[in-house]
Amino acid sequence: MHTNINEMNRAMERIVYREDGRALAGLAAIVMRGGEIAYENAVGTQDFARNLPLRLDSRARIASVSKTFATIAAMQLKDAGKLDLDADAGEYLGFALRNPRYPQTPITTRMLLSHTSSLRDNDDYWLPIGATTSDFFRDARYYAEEAPGYYCYCNLNFGLLGAIIEKLSGEKFNHYMNRHVFAPMGIKASFDVCDFDAQEINKLAPIYNGDGKGGWEAALDDYRGQVVPRNPAREAVAPGVNGTLYSPQGGLRISVRELTALIRTFLRGGDGILSPESVAEMFTPVWTYDGSNGFTDGGVDRSYGLGVHILTNSGGDSLLKDRALPYSGHTGNAYGLFSGWYLDRESGNAVLYLCNGTQCGVETPLSRGTFSQNWIWVEELMQAIHTWILPQ
Repeated sequence: MHTNINEMNRAMERIVYREDGRALAGLAAIVMRGGEIAYENAVGTQDFARNLPLRLDSRARIASVSKTFATIAAMQLKDAGKLDLDADAGEYLGFALRNPRYPQTPITTRMLLSHTSSLRDNDDYWLPIGATTSDFFRDARYYAEEAPGYYCYCNLNFGLLGAIIEKLSGEKFNHYMNRHVFAPMGIKASFDVCDFDAQEINKLAPIYNGDGKGGWEAALDDYRGQVVPRNPAREAVAPGVNGTLYSPQGGLRISVRELTALIRTFLRGGDGILSPESVAEMFTPVWTYDGSNGFTDGGVDRSYGLGVHILTNSGGDSLLKDRALPYSGHTGNAYGLFSGWYLDRESGNAVLYLCNGTQCGVETPLSRGTFSQNWIWVEELMQAIHTWILPQ
């Protein structure tokens, strides 16, 4: 198989240093072939204030890619016999979790993991310190008119999942993830920026937005190498009281290099972290669009398992214009960052990427792709990867 590393490097530089109002702060990408790294590169800037280049070990708040890792925690509890995915989630939460329009229909953990719970984000999807999960989810504003079973992507599902993980494990969500997921994977990623010591905080990339003048301004995580002190009020919240405190839906700080541990976990049948059956279950569709059974967000959401998107290559979720790709994975975007991982479990081919800032933003017409509902940069990156690194 012929590859051209130099052409791929030039393609990444074109994507980052473009002059059409769509420049990127930085972009890191890793391509795996047969489970092994075939290409890796980082282009651009990690920290403009300190003039640090983006590296493969630069961490950023990865947004919704976090959901796949939170799902792994839930599946561990299922493997341990502590969590029944199809039982009423209220049994674990300690309060009745019901859409008030459908009070006889239980909402299950499987529904939370597959965005079929009928929960909606409304104005926000996190609870402040002092709020309780039980009080928050009695508010009818956070439930849809559609019954449970209807798909609509919702971050609040994973706030509830965080509470379930805490209730069943007796540990704070961030502590559980560090001990039972990240340590066995051999990585130092964390849902709590306060976990990073002086060496690790230096690897954290701020997330940037364009300042409207051709420059950049930090939107999040602009710590400039300073260790972040812990908040005593947050530390004092008991496990299970507020499952959103550590943002299970999007708060993971991780590098693109550390994301390769996720791919290897899946390719090795769980690698002792999950059972092979739980890995297969995550990649099995719970929901697939039939024309009326869900909100597809313009076509980008067409099929979903447990914390994993399954590509259908039909319309909005296509990654290449001229051929289908047998990938499953997850994307993320928040504050100006976009990220993603895609894996073909049969071949072991995978693509991982992280961008820590966009000049035009990720929710503007300039960010949209030319043939799909993906971002323009992802379309161009995937085209380059499947031309120069993973050709047909």
